[in-house]
Amino acid sequence: MTTEVLFAFDTEDFTTQRNADAILGLANMLMEEGVTGHFAVVGLVAQQLLAWKRQDVIAALAPHVIGYHTYSHSVHPVLAEMCDVEDVKIAEERATRQEELGLELIHKAFPDKKILFAVPPGNDVSYPALYYYAEQGIPFYFGGYIHDETNTLLDYCGLTQIPYTISMEELFLWEPRKDLDKVLDKLSRCRRVIIYHHPNMSVKKVFWDMANYNGRNIREFGDWIETEDRTLGETITFWGQFRRFIRRLKADSRFTLTDAHAILKARNHHLPPPITQADLPPLANELNAALAPTRRGPYCIADIFYALTEFLRGGEVYKPGLVKGFLAEPHGIREEVTLTRADIVQAAQSITTGEYIPETLWVGGTAVGPADFLHAMLQTLLSDQPAVSVTPRPQRVDIRHLQELCTLAMKGTWIFSPDFQDTYITSRLRLQDWTLRSYDF
Repeated sequence: MTTEVLFAFDTEDFTTQRNADAILGLANMLMEEGVTGHFAVVGLVAQQLLAWKRQDVIAALAPHVIGYHTYSHSVHPVLAEMCDVEDVKIAEERATRQEELGLELIHKAFPDKKILFAVPPGNDVSYPALYYYAEQGIPFYFGGYIHDETNTLLDYCGLTQIPYTISMEELFLWEPRKDLDKVLDKLSRCRRVIIYHHPNMSVKKVFWDMANYNGRNIREFGDWIETEDRTLGETITFWGQFRRFIRRLKADSRFTLTDAHAILKARNHHLPPPITQADLPPLANELNAALAPTRRGPYCIADIFYALTEFLRGGEVYKPGLVKGFLAEPHGIREEVTLTRADIVQAAQSITTGEYIPETLWVGGTAVGPADFLHAMLQTLLSDQPAVSVTPRPQRVDIRHLQELCTLAMKGTWIFSPDFQDTYITSRLRLQDWTLRSYDF
């Protein structure tokens, strides 16, 4: 197995045309080397490219994959800040309103390009934004915090996740410099990696937003502090190192340079097929062993949950689609309970597909957790008994192998406002674990 390598570029600085020049140079260099780049464009960058009449940059990006890097990157409130509210409808409305504007700007600048991926600024990962991107048909999320040790292809919140692995800044611009032999050895142990770069750092010594939006909106739009330039010689030296690094990867049999189109094609061959009642016995065997994404499918737990409710309502087939997790910690039963078939069927009628899964369900007069109810539905469909017994069990998927997600804590990090409390965003991101799917390729 070779390691798949993608090159991605956080195309984010809308304050200076020096950034536009850097985008142009990098896009052209990649084409000269026969490499497809992935340019995650901030909505306001797309707006500025049009305002600056930089059709040269837009044309240079045409052969590459276009992604989305939020509407305004680090202008406050950023997505996590605006969505850190208890009322999920308010969070969703805020994310949708802002990100609609950003995507409109991308489509205006690149009308013929399908957006294949989204990227968070820093660690600004917002669950309402993830679901919004999925609803817009964006298949991938690059650079997030949902991945295992080898970068197995995972779905979470409806998006296929591929993390950023190492930046070109770490390799060639920042001290201490990395040992390339050791870096490549480490990368070769992953299924796929994304090597990323911020084009503005090709030509600037300090990030643009650290001067303008570090914790608050320090400057008005258009009245920006411009950070210190690199010399032309420094930029040329860095781009030469970048070019040689690309050629070294090409020559190393451990690696294959690829792009999101190829990965999407492969992933689409592995999408979970419709679930029928004939699939229930083997699925039950897997779920009796552990509450985890199934190898059969592959299905996430929410897929199976909604399939069971569909069957109890008289349906014969359930087609997996966009599903959501919890908004609060689910708590299951503490002792064995017996539930009647009639009460289970009635409770299934109250479940709305596509909504957040309730953390508590009432079956007759008994409060049960979602995993309790899932197993009650399975037993009901696999037997002809008038009642079933359910024993205490975990209600959440074990995500300890997703270490970055488990340890993610946004408050006080990156350039978040000092007022940002992170009361809901990080915890609710972890509560979407029932949406986790794992692709074994």
